[in-house]
Amino acid sequence: MNVLIWSPTTGWSSSNFSPHYYLFKTHYRHFGKYNDAVTWYTHSDITAEQAIKETVVKPDAVFLGIYPWNKNILHNYINYLGQKFPSTPVFMGGVELNFHDTSELIPYKNITALIKGEGEVPMSDIINHVYEGRPLQGIPGVWVRSQDKFACPTKEAPKIKYKGGIGPKGNDFFEVNYSYLIENEKDILADIHRNFANTPNRNRLNQKYFFWESARGCPYGCVYCDWGGGINTKVRRKPQHVINKELDIIFKNLDNLYFHLVDANFGIFPQDIETAEHIAYLLKKYNKVGDMDISITFAKNNEDNVARVMEILNPVKSDMPWSLDIQSTDKQVLEDIKRVQQPISYLADKYKIKENKSKFYTNVMLALPGTTFEKDFKSWCDVLDAGSQISGYITTVPPQSEMLEPKFVKEWNVQTFKTTYEHATLNHLNYTLQNNAEIIHMYSCKSFSLDDYVNILMVHELIQLIDGAYITKFARILANQNGYTSYDFYKPIVERFLNDKTWLGVDIDDIRNSIKDWMFNNQPFGNYKGSLFTDALMKKLIVAYYTKDLRQDLLGYISHMHDELEPALDIGFRTLPVGKSKTFTIESRLKYNSNPACELSVVNKNNTVLITPEKLENQSLMQIGARLMSPKLIDNIISNYLP
Repeated sequence: MNVLIWSPTTGWSSSNFSPHYYLFKTHYRHFGKYNDAVTWYTHSDITAEQAIKETVVKPDAVFLGIYPWNKNILHNYINYLGQKFPSTPVFMGGVELNFHDTSELIPYKNITALIKGEGEVPMSDIINHVYEGRPLQGIPGVWVRSQDKFACPTKEAPKIKYKGGIGPKGNDFFEVNYSYLIENEKDILADIHRNFANTPNRNRLNQKYFFWESARGCPYGCVYCDWGGGINTKVRRKPQHVINKELDIIFKNLDNLYFHLVDANFGIFPQDIETAEHIAYLLKKYNKVGDMDISITFAKNNEDNVARVMEILNPVKSDMPWSLDIQSTDKQVLEDIKRVQQPISYLADKYKIKENKSKFYTNVMLALPGTTFEKDFKSWCDVLDAGSQISGYITTVPPQSEMLEPKFVKEWNVQTFKTTYEHATLNHLNYTLQNNAEIIHMYSCKSFSLDDYVNILMVHELIQLIDGAYITKFARILANQNGYTSYDFYKPIVERFLNDKTWLGVDIDDIRNSIKDWMFNNQPFGNYKGSLFTDALMKKLIVAYYTKDLRQDLLGYISHMHDELEPALDIGFRTLPVGKSKTFTIESRLKYNSNPACELSVVNKNNTVLITPEKLENQSLMQIGARLMSPKLIDNIISNYLP
C-alpha cells in the first residue's frame, strides 16, 4: 500500500521541512496494523504542477495538510490527482478546513473524507480501513463524503498525550511513547539542510526556520482562535527528558536558526522554567548565544512563570523582541471574545517592560467583536503607555473558530470578506508575491460599521508610521513622563488626519477607496502589498516637516504638555529612517527614565547611525538634539526625499 503525505510550506511561515510526514509515519510505525505492507512518500516543498510530475507510483491513499498559505496549492494538486489517478482517495486535515460549511470542497470528487482535530489516530485508522477495504464510516474525527456533503462523525478524534508527560486523564486521549524528531533525527536534519540549500535566500536573514512544541492544547476558548475552543482544549506536555533530547538535536545541529516555540501558552506549567533553563544551557554549550532568534507564545495567566522564563533567556537569546498577546485592553471587549488576561499595566510592571533589556512588542487585534473605533484607538495608546511597541493586525477568522459558527454570526451580525494571504505566500527564490491563498476577515458586526473598520485601519497605519519610525516617539514618551497619556498626545493628531483631506500630503478619500478595493476587489493594500504608507508618503512627511507647516501643526497640538516637546519632536524627525535605497538610515532607542537621553554614535558598517542610551544620560534633549541637527545631516535627509 502506497501512502502519500504532503503539506507544502511557503514563504516565511516555512520550517524548511514539513514535519507531518515524519509525525504520521512514526505514529503508524508504533500503532499501525500493516507496517510491512505500507510504503511512505512525500513531496519536496514545490508547486502542485511539480508535485504531480513527481507522483510516478500510484498512491493508494493521499493525506494533505491544509493551511492558509498552501490552500490553493493543494486545491490545484487535488485537481491534478483526480485527472492522473481518479480512483485514489484523498483525505484532508488542517486548520483551514471549514467544518461549519464544507460546500467549498464538494466539487472535488476525489476528496473522500476530512479529518477534524489531531490527525495521528484517525489517519492510522483510515489506512487500516483502506487496506482492508472496509467503509470509513464511524471512525472518530473523520467526516466521510456522502453525495453532496461530508457527514459529521458521532465521536471526535482522540487527542494525543505523552507517556510520562503532564496531562489530563480520560478515554478521549491516546497515549504515545515516541518522539518523531528523535526517531527520525538524521532524515529530518538532512531534509532541512537539503531544502535550505535548494532554496537560496529563503528568507531575508538566511535563517533556518524550526517550529517546535513541548505541549499541545489550550485551556482557553477565545472566539477568534481555532486552537482553544476550535480544536485543542486540554493541555498535554511531553516528558522533560524527551523535551531536553529534542532541544539538544535542534541546537546542536542547526546554525543561524529561527526557533519558534509554538506552544499556545508556554509558561503555563512550572516545568517550562526547566525547559527555558535547558535552552539557555544549550545556547552556551554550543556557542550560539546571541545567534538564535527565539520566538515564544507566552501563557496568559501564569505571570510568575513567564517572568522567570524571560529572565533566563534574555541574556542568551538574540535581540529579537518578546511578543505579548494582549489583543485589547477594553474589559468588555475581552469578555465578548471570551479572553481571560491581566491588564497591560499589570503585565508591564510584572515583566519590567520599561526596564527590561529585551524589547517588547504587543499584539493588538483590530476590529474584534464588541469593539469600536474609540476602543481600538484607546487600546493602542494603553500599550504605548506601558512602554511596549505596537504590533497591530487585522482580525482574521479561522474557519474552525467560534466566530464562524452560524449562531455567533447571527448573534453578532458578522460580515466577512476574503483577501490574499500575501505575507505567507512569498516566493522563496525571488520574493515575488503570489496570489495563491485566501484568508477571511471580519469587517463589520453589530458593534462597528464598515466605515469604522476603514478608519481603524488608517489610524493603525498612521500610528505605526509616526510612532514606530520615531517621528513622534520621543515627544510622546516625554509627554507620558510628564503626566499625559498617549491618548492625550495622539487624539488631536488622529482627528486632524481623519478630517483634513490632504493634511499629510495624501488624499484621505483615496486611501479609504484603496482599502475598500483591497477588501472587495482583490487590489493591493495601498500602493504596495503590506501597507498604506509607502516610501512616497515618508518622503512627503519629512519634506512637509522641514519645508511646510507640519512642524507647527504638530507643535500646536502638543506644545502645552511640556516645554521640551519641541526639541524632542525635532529629534524624532532627525531619526526618521530614510528608506531602503538611501545611503544611510538612522535607528534609535530611547531610555525610559525621567529625562530621555541618547548618544549619537559613528556610522557603522551597515551605514547606519545608531542612537543608544548608554552614556549621555545627563544631557538635555536640547543638547542631544543639537548633535543630530547638523546642517549636513539635515541637507542629506531633505535631498533624499525631495521630488
